[in-house]
Amino acid sequence: MKDMPGMGKAKQGTTATGTGTVTAVNIPNRRVTLDHGPIPDIKWPAMKMEFATARSVDLSKVKTGDKVHFTLSGSGSSYTVQSIKPAQ
Repeated sequence: MKDMPGMGKAKQGTTATGTGTVTAVNIPNRRVTLDHGPIPDIKWPAMKMEFATARSVDLSKVKTGDKVHFTLSGSGSSYTVQSIKPAQ
């Protein structure tokens, strides 16, 4: 199986940071919706989108309307929020 295309080596993920405003928080499903600015590291324009969050992210400290800095990791169009903190 490891010799089959796409098997064996794990794909390298990309890490990117961004800023935005929280527009929704879904604690039971560990998801947060962010209206974020451009994210040059992954060539994304400003947009509003929902993200899964890592287990280490404490969503009880995030509320709708918060301006935040966040870190994403993933690849393609699948990214997970790895950290989120209030914007200063």
